[in-house]
Amino acid sequence: MSKDEQFEYFKERCYHWAQELGLVGWRMHFRHDDIGDAFAQYDSNYDGRAVTLTLTNNNFNNKDGIDRTAFHELVHVKLHALQILVDQQYNSLIESEEHEIIGVFERLLFGSEGE
Repeated sequence: MSKDEQFEYFKERCYHWAQELGLVGWRMHFRHDDIGDAFAQYDSNYDGRAVTLTLTNNNFNNKDGIDRTAFHELVHVKLHALQILVDQQYNSLIESEEHEIIGVFERLLFGSEGE
C-alpha cells in the first residue's frame, strides 16, 4: 500500500470512527506530514467542532494499524471536551488517564498488539 493509499484509508477510517463515536457535526481536516515518531496526532480548536488529524509519513505494516490509529485519534477527539472543562493545572493528569482509557478500548476492539 503506497503512502497516498494509506492516507486515503486513514481518512476513510476516521470518518467511520467519527460516525461510530457520535462526532456528528465535526469538521475534520486532514494532513499527511512528518510528525516524528508518532503515527498520528490531532489538534482541535476550543469550540469543540473542528479538528485537524495528521497521519505520519511513515509506512504502516497493514490496514489494521491504520484503522487502530484512526480509532485512537478519534477517541482523543471524543474525550477532548473533558480537557476543556478542567482547569489547566490538571491537563497532564487528564492526558495520561485519557491514554490509559484509549488503550483499554484499543485492546477490546483490536487485541493486545499495537501498530
